[in-house]
Amino acid sequence: MSDIRLEIALYGSSSVKINEPIVLKAWITNISTHIVKIIDTHILREYEINVMFENGQPVPMTSQGNQLKESVSGPATFRRVIIDLDPGGLHQLASEMKLNEWFQLDRAGVYLVHIRQRDVQNDQSMMISNMITFTII
Repeated sequence: MSDIRLEIALYGSSSVKINEPIVLKAWITNISTHIVKIIDTHILREYEINVMFENGQPVPMTSQGNQLKESVSGPATFRRVIIDLDPGGLHQLASEMKLNEWFQLDRAGVYLVHIRQRDVQNDQSMMISNMITFTII
């Protein structure tokens, strides 16, 4: 079991009109009784954001999302800080993630989203957030 929990939530309503911002927030909580180390860097460098249609098919990224993903996975230099997270401590990962800037969320329907992060404590395993649902009307 991991010493940290990855969680996500939407800012605002879980039901939005087409082209209204869909903003996601994400945070890590230390659920252990000791200090754990976490990495703080660009959200797309250490995390995989999975947005899916209700049937589980992935939603394609926008050209802006693809460009950003490619730029952060290359050799460019990004801030990468190791943070000691105290027991019970919470660390917000990004101020806001505008999903409809990164993903093609331009049609009505029900969508699912979760994110993954490498678990620093267990090198190879992936930590997966809760799954949330939102609707575009």
